[in-house]
Amino acid sequence: MSELLIQSQQSGWRRLEDTCRQGAYLSERSVYVDPDTHGIVWRMTCDPAIDSNDYYDKPAWNADGSVICFFSWRSGQRRRWLMNADGSNIRPMPAPADDPSVDGYWSLLRRDRFLIAQVENDTTRVLALNPFDGEIIEVVAVEQDLGAMQPPHPSEECFLFGKKDGGYSHEIADHPSMIYVLGLDGSLQTIELERSWHRLRFCKSDDCRIFFNYDQPRTQWTILPDGTERKEIPFTGSHPDWVTGGTELTFFDEGSVWGWPLDSTERREIAHLGSGGHGASTVDGDWFVTDTIGGIPESAIYPNQVLAFPLNASSVIQRICTFDNSLYNHHQNWHPDHHTTHAHPTPSPDGTKVVFNSDAIGDFSDLYMAVLRQPDAPRNLRQRIDGKSVVLNWDEPVHSREVMGYNIYRSADGGLTWKLLSFKPQRGLGWRSGLRKDQKLCYAVTAVEHSGLESAPTQPVYQLGDVYWEGPICLRYQAEVGEPTLPLTCLSDRSGASSGAYIGCSGEGRGRLWLPVRVPATRSFYLWARVRGEGSWKATLPDGQIRLVCDSEEWTWGRAEEPHELITGETRLLFQPETGQECLDMIFLADVEDYVPEGRMTMLDGDTPPTPEGLTAEPAFANAIRIAWQELRLNSFSHFNVYRVQPGTEPELGQDNLVGSPVEAELVDWGLQPGKTYAYAVTAVNRAGIESLPVSVACDLPAIKSESIELDARKGKRTDMDLVQPDGLDLRAAIASRAEGSITWKFKLAQDGQYALWGISTHQERQPSLFDVLIDDQKVGQWQVWGRWGQWSWSALGSHVAGSPELFDLTEGRHSLTLVPRTATSAVAQVVVTNDPTWWPLKDFSGDNMDVS
Repeated sequence: MSELLIQSQQSGWRRLEDTCRQGAYLSERSVYVDPDTHGIVWRMTCDPAIDSNDYYDKPAWNADGSVICFFSWRSGQRRRWLMNADGSNIRPMPAPADDPSVDGYWSLLRRDRFLIAQVENDTTRVLALNPFDGEIIEVVAVEQDLGAMQPPHPSEECFLFGKKDGGYSHEIADHPSMIYVLGLDGSLQTIELERSWHRLRFCKSDDCRIFFNYDQPRTQWTILPDGTERKEIPFTGSHPDWVTGGTELTFFDEGSVWGWPLDSTERREIAHLGSGGHGASTVDGDWFVTDTIGGIPESAIYPNQVLAFPLNASSVIQRICTFDNSLYNHHQNWHPDHHTTHAHPTPSPDGTKVVFNSDAIGDFSDLYMAVLRQPDAPRNLRQRIDGKSVVLNWDEPVHSREVMGYNIYRSADGGLTWKLLSFKPQRGLGWRSGLRKDQKLCYAVTAVEHSGLESAPTQPVYQLGDVYWEGPICLRYQAEVGEPTLPLTCLSDRSGASSGAYIGCSGEGRGRLWLPVRVPATRSFYLWARVRGEGSWKATLPDGQIRLVCDSEEWTWGRAEEPHELITGETRLLFQPETGQECLDMIFLADVEDYVPEGRMTMLDGDTPPTPEGLTAEPAFANAIRIAWQELRLNSFSHFNVYRVQPGTEPELGQDNLVGSPVEAELVDWGLQPGKTYAYAVTAVNRAGIESLPVSVACDLPAIKSESIELDARKGKRTDMDLVQPDGLDLRAAIASRAEGSITWKFKLAQDGQYALWGISTHQERQPSLFDVLIDDQKVGQWQVWGRWGQWSWSALGSHVAGSPELFDLTEGRHSLTLVPRTATSAVAQVVVTNDPTWWPLKDFSGDNMDVS
C-alpha cells in the first residue's frame, strides 16, 4: 500500500490549525483503487498521529451511517473524533470534560445517540450523548457501582455491565467476577461468576441471553440475566461475535471462521482463511467481514487482507483490499497503541462499506474505508397520472439504513440514455413532475447514501403507462439480482463488473440462475449479455432457447442472433452454464435492432464533469501549501482529486501522485520541503468515477533559516540523575536515581519562532520513563516517553505522545530546559530543539531503525 499514494512520502510537522475552519477540520480523504483486488478504498485520515477505529464488534457508524467515529491522538491526547461519512467535517466528538475518550457505543436505533456510562458516588448512570449538539440526557440510573459497560442489547431496553475482583488484566483468571443487567425501567439483575470473565456480550437474542468466556483455559458459556439456564458452548475460539437475533455464534479457530447455532452440538465451518481473527457479521447477518494476517507463509492464504463472505454456507470469499499492517501483538508494549496496527474491520449499517486500520502509510496508523458493494436499489417503482402531473412512488430498498435520499432520472429514448432530474437527492418516497403528453418518456430511481455511494437504478416506468407505450424499450439487469443455485453464486470483480459483482461458479457443477424481468409491452427483443470465460450460457425464454458464447477472459457483450418475443408483464429467464467456467455480469433487453451496448452500461455514467475553476495555491506554513478552488454544485458530483505533479510539465494524474480526494473545494498539503516549488492538478469526479480535465497551479515555498540545537546529557546540570554509558549507544545518558531529580540545559536561539523538542530515551521493563518539562522554569507539559523496553529511540517532548510534536513559541535569546523525572528509572541521552518541520527522527516506527547507536 505504501507505494500507492504520494502520501507515503509525507513526514514532519502537521499543524491542525492550518486545516481548521470554524471549529471543524478539512477532509483528509484519498480515494484510490487497490492494485491487488481492484477494490475502491478511501484513506479517511492523513495525519502523523494515531487514528483508528474502536474494535471489530463495536460499530464505527451511527445508526443511519451518516457519521463515523474514530480515535485520534492528533490533539495530544487519545480522544474520540467524528467525521461525515464522505470524510468531510472532521471534528472532536463532544464529551464530558473529564472523559475526552468517552468510552461508549453507538445506538443501533437512533442516529443522534452515543450511549455511555458514568459511575460516581456508587451510582451508575447510562447516558445518551448527542454527537451533533453535545447534549447529554440520562437514560437510566441505579445506586450501585456496576463496573464497565458492555455493548447494549440491540433493543436498548437493557444494558450489560461487568466487574472483576482482580481487575481487568488478561493475566488474572481465577478471581471471581460479576455480571449486571440493568433494565430501562431501573430493574437490576446480578450474576456471580466463579472466575474472571474475559469477554462479556449480549447474544443479541430476544430473551437477552448473555455470552461470556474464561481464559486459562478458554471456555465459553451462555446464561440468562436471572442466572438460570447456564450452558457451556462445546467449542472455543477467538474473537467471538453473535449474529443479529442470537441464532448463531461466530468465532475463529484452526484457521477458519466457524459458526455454532445456538443449542446445537455441532459447529459448521463457514470459511477457511488460514489466518485471521478479528471478524463480525453485518447488522442483518447476511455477510461476515474479517481481517487476516501474514507472516507464516504456509498458513497465510490471504495475507494482510480484508475479506467478506456470506454466512449462508456458500464459502465464497471476496477479497476486498490489502492493508499491509505491522500487526504487533499484545506483548509488544512499546507501541503507543498496538491495537491500531490490526485492521479489525467493522461493517457499515447496510453492509456496503467497511472501516479498518492500516499503518502501511505514515508513521502510525490511519483510518481507511473499503467499498464492499453498491447500495440496494429502491423497490416497486410505479407511476400514475394526476391531472397535469406524472407522479412516481417507490418503496425503500431492502437495506435502507444509510440512505440519504433518492435521485430521479428520465429518458426520452426508452432507456438508452438518461438525464438526472433532481438537483440533490430527494427525501421521501415520491416525486411529481409536469406531464409531457407529446413525448415518450420513462423514469427510473436510484438510492444515494450519506457516503455518496449510489445504487443501481430501478427498472423504468413509463409516463403514460405500459398499455400506451409506443416508444423503444431498453431494459438492463445486473445478473446478481437474480436467484442463483449453487455452485452458481455472486462473485467479486471490482475492476471489471458493472457493479463490482457478477455471477459465476464457485465449485463443481453448473447450477442455474433465474432472472425475473418485467416487460412493459409485448415486443420482439434482442437479448445481449456481458460475459467472459470459456463455454456458453444457455438462456431459456418463453418462446425458445438462446446460446451465448463465452470466449474471452475480458468482459465482452454478446447478442443472440435472432430477436425473441416477450409478453407484457412479469416473466423469468433461465440461464445455465455449459462448463462451469462461464461468468455473467449483465443482461440487456432492447427492441432496438441497431444499438450495440458498450462497457459497463451503468446509468450513472453521464457527462464528464466540468473542470474546477478558480484554482489558487499559497503557503500555509513552512512545510505546507493551501490549495483552493471554486465549489462544484452538481448532484452527480462525488469528490475532487488533488495531485502533486512536476512543475512546468503536463500533469500526470496517476494515483501514486494523489494527495487527497476532498468533498470541500480546499486542501492543505503538508510534509513539504521549504524553499522548493510545488505544482498541483485538480479534477472533479462524478459518482460513476468519470474524471474531468485537470487544472494546474504552482506555488513557491519560502526557504527558512533552520536551527537545531543538540542538548547532550553530559552537558546538562544534573540533580539525582546518574550519568551512564548504555550498551550500543554512542551518547551517554542521565538516569534518575530517584523521582523528582532534574537535568537542566541552557541554550540560545537566534530567532523567534515555533520549536519542537525531540529526545532520546528508553524504558526498563515495566518501568516507563516520564518527565515534567519546564521551559524557563515554567512547566509546559510532560514527556511521556514511548519505545521498546531496553531500546533507545526518539520521541517528542510535550503533550503529543505520538505524531506531530507539540510546538512551543520561543523568542530569540537565552532559554533553559529542565526535565524532572517522575519515575525512579527515567532516562534521557539527548534533546534536540529545532524549528525545522522536516527534522523528523521517526524514520521507521517499527523500532528496527529507531535506535541511535
